[in-house]
Amino acid sequence: MPVVQKALRSRNDLLKYAIVTHVVTRWSPSAVAALRQELLGLATGGMDYGTDIVALKSLIEHRLAERDWLGEWSQFKVKRLRELLSSAEELTSLLAEKE
Repeated sequence: MPVVQKALRSRNDLLKYAIVTHVVTRWSPSAVAALRQELLGLATGGMDYGTDIVALKSLIEHRLAERDWLGEWSQFKVKRLRELLSSAEELTSLLAEKE
């Protein structure tokens, strides 16, 4: 547990993604609950690799935070992802115009 907690607090975004996606998802509910603080930090952090979404999912599945709080963050993430998708689609349009 201490090794995983340290990794989830590190600056290595790819390592955090790998641990949350491939390790924590296979842990028992009690083990995941021990990572509550780390998962909260990841859920509200940046969106590198989608680690925030996986962390939110773990928090929801294991009921490790208030439902309203989780709902607000989920809505925020959806809104932000839609904005990013729209910006990415705009790039495609700009490229098409330049041809």
